[in-house]
Amino acid sequence: MPTATPFKAIGKGNGFPFCLETVNVLDRGDGNAYDHWVTLGGFKKTDTGSPTQSQIDISLQKAMALFWNAHQITGTASLDSSYNTASVTNSRNPNTTQLQPSQRICLSSGFYDNNIKYSSTEDEFNEMYFFVIPVLLKSGNNFLGYGVKNKISASAVTFADEFASVEIGSIASARLDGIYETIDYDYITLGGIDFVCKARVGAWAYQMATADASNLKAYDSNRYAEIDSLDFYTY
Repeated sequence: MPTATPFKAIGKGNGFPFCLETVNVLDRGDGNAYDHWVTLGGFKKTDTGSPTQSQIDISLQKAMALFWNAHQITGTASLDSSYNTASVTNSRNPNTTQLQPSQRICLSSGFYDNNIKYSSTEDEFNEMYFFVIPVLLKSGNNFLGYGVKNKISASAVTFADEFASVEIGSIASARLDGIYETIDYDYITLGGIDFVCKARVGAWAYQMATADASNLKAYDSNRYAEIDSLDFYTY
């Protein structure tokens, strides 16, 4: 893990340099509740009652850690060698310089890094995408804690509906899940932070596919996607 230069940021008085969007877990966009959600403090949809103040405080600490100090995700996004596409093993774009923690004080909603490699025809690709947007999670008028909007993901794609992907975040929707996809959801912990994971493989290969959200991987005979670590800057 790289070492960052210490700094101070005044921000908006909320731990971030911008006001946070609110996500209502009772409405995923069609009037129905999100199928899976969890705050960064570990309070999730399947829990009873309300989050404790400690869980809310921890969710803020984790949201700040992700926004200010996250460095990269590592894993694998790969295609069969016949596709002539190099594998991707981390989210750091080799053609750009990711914002250092002290440079994030000027951001207006979140930050991202995106490492993608195309085939020679540019029709197929492997990608690791690291997009951190901290949000407030509410259930109606009840504040649940802090989360992050997707997407943090690894994907291997050969066509619009032929892919393997693993995606983590604080909310997950089954609204657009295809009937010919193999899909799995689970609550996981990565880098000491609670997320919900959506693993899926589509579409024609669904009968010989594996989606394993608890282990953050999805694959078939031609496509493989996995997330295995979340790294942070140190000081």
